[in-house]
Amino acid sequence: LLRLQSGELALFYLKQEDLGDSRMFMRKSYDEGETWSGEVSFTSDVAYHNPANDRVIQLRGGRIVVPDSVGARLMAYYSDDKGETWHQGSGEAKAPPGGAEPVVVERKDGSVLMLIRTGLMHIYRCESFDGGDTWTVPVPTSLVSPGSPSNCKRIPGTEDLLLIWNHSSEGHMRNPLTAAISKDDGETWSSFRDVENDPQHPCAYPSIMFFGDEVLLTYYRCKYTTPEVDPRGWELKLKILPVSWFYE
Repeated sequence: LLRLQSGELALFYLKQEDLGDSRMFMRKSYDEGETWSGEVSFTSDVAYHNPANDRVIQLRGGRIVVPDSVGARLMAYYSDDKGETWHQGSGEAKAPPGGAEPVVVERKDGSVLMLIRTGLMHIYRCESFDGGDTWTVPVPTSLVSPGSPSNCKRIPGTEDLLLIWNHSSEGHMRNPLTAAISKDDGETWSSFRDVENDPQHPCAYPSIMFFGDEVLLTYYRCKYTTPEVDPRGWELKLKILPVSWFYE
């Protein structure tokens, strides 16, 4: 869900036709979610589109940007008319090995930063200087991470970015779940704090929502180290923390 600058709610979701075909759609609500408009499809090609949860943003100028990964390609879809019509960006970035599930955030100078999950034990980054239409070549950041996605948002009322990710260099170990702050638009990170740190209960795929002076985090948590042995081992967790906690 995304609250648009014009007030309505926008809902984004995937429909998976088969193992190689998932497409993205959008609906809008003008009455706070009581009713929803007809769906608008903005990925017409037969491909496995692989965005992750809580990734859609609206730039200060009004453009809606949806980051996406398809195979070894990183790109974005965007709309300049509140989601009525959509365009695929004219430029793509070649994803590093394991590159997928990007997250984007608008920086103070209007450029867009993309952070990318990889299989190289580091988060990678690339940039767009035209509102998500084209992207630079991805390069590694200093942030170690297994094969799991991060999430990043600007803290309201500040110029700081909040990052939530699995801060681990141990293969696919999705633990701990860590927070960090950037005061220079993603160039450097500080104030590292673990939101969760229990090796017996991996957790990942965070969503971030700000409400007053609090941060609402949702993410999946595994009751067991190997949840595939029991599908009941997955649970959705909500943790509410004051914004000040991330600076301590």
